[in-house]
Amino acid sequence: MNTKVQRISVALALLTVGAVAACGSPASGEPTEVQAPPVTEITYHPCEGIPAEAIRLAKLDVRPPLPHDLENPKSLGCIYLSHEPRDGVTIAATDRTIRTLETSDRFTTLDGVRVAWRRALVQDFPDTRSCLVSVEITPGVLDFQVGYGSNEIFTTPAAACDDAMKYVHTLAPYFPEHL
Repeated sequence: MNTKVQRISVALALLTVGAVAACGSPASGEPTEVQAPPVTEITYHPCEGIPAEAIRLAKLDVRPPLPHDLENPKSLGCIYLSHEPRDGVTIAATDRTIRTLETSDRFTTLDGVRVAWRRALVQDFPDTRSCLVSVEITPGVLDFQVGYGSNEIFTTPAAACDDAMKYVHTLAPYFPEHL
């Protein structure tokens, strides 16, 4: 009986080693399975996702919003006009990340803040003469962009950023959980 138990033990050990070897690595020349990156497609659109009452509270209901979608970088955007002459904000959901914005040489970071428990960056975007406030919402950011310059109501980045932050704080209770 002892010899029979030993043979069964040896057979089980060989089967276990063979199973581990077979599962441990692919045979030479066989393709390996590649894990796809997580889906980061933006589906939230500010033209449809921000409730009318929030738009009224922010005083951005002069006329219906104008869709402003872009392909590179991918963003779903909306231009809202304020009751103030020449004032308004572009709000866009984009798959860019806070990290990408922090390290970009296209923006000058003026401040890092928290809005509704979310990380946000306040940046000057000199190429477009605008302030960009980007609020981190998975999988990207919700951008609020307000212009400055001779054709705008604001003439400095600081003034445009103050206005953008006013919109961010007013609309924060209406931020989506996911873009």
